[in-house]
Amino acid sequence: MLTKQDSAIGDFFDNCAKKGIMNEFDEEERPKLTHCFKQWNIQRGDKILEPGCGSGRLTIELAEKVGKTGEVIACDISEEMICSAKKQRAYDNVTYLHSPVTTIPVNDNYFDTVMCFQVFPHFSERSKALKEIYRVLKQDGVLWIVHLASKETIHKRHREAGDVVISHNIPEEAEIREVLSQQKFSVEEILDTSDYYSLKAIKNSM
Repeated sequence: MLTKQDSAIGDFFDNCAKKGIMNEFDEEERPKLTHCFKQWNIQRGDKILEPGCGSGRLTIELAEKVGKTGEVIACDISEEMICSAKKQRAYDNVTYLHSPVTTIPVNDNYFDTVMCFQVFPHFSERSKALKEIYRVLKQDGVLWIVHLASKETIHKRHREAGDVVISHNIPEEAEIREVLSQQKFSVEEILDTSDYYSLKAIKNSM
């Protein structure tokens, strides 16, 4: 069940879905995504969770990378985005959920990777979300927080968009390291360039 805040955020992205916003990768984003896939090192047979999957534009590419022996579970708090995602190319190894990342219906230590792609600023309950991500990741599993733009650009876009996302920002480096450390993640790398923002964290043992 969505919280009141998540419902409001979901409504905002419902409107985005109806307008076809973020439905496909554009010519500027595609080379950045190619670079990201090299960094992610996704393997055949991997199990991936994609919170905030939106229209499924990344989901279908993840599904192709993990192959028939792999699995992608993609969730979003926007019902319209999930409907758009389901209209993408169908893959037997993909499951779509209209759900927040705080409640993922799988056993502990299930996923190899959690891919927070252009979504982390929109988590209304970050600590709770990270706790659930930690639970479902395998030991030494990887959490990626990725945007195809710099942190400054993301903040500017959200300010200009207004509404419920106006203050949805990527935390400063010291803050995000602390938040992740509190949930027993080890941050391996943070990159903030003119082309993208990327954070890689590993699930440590308790």
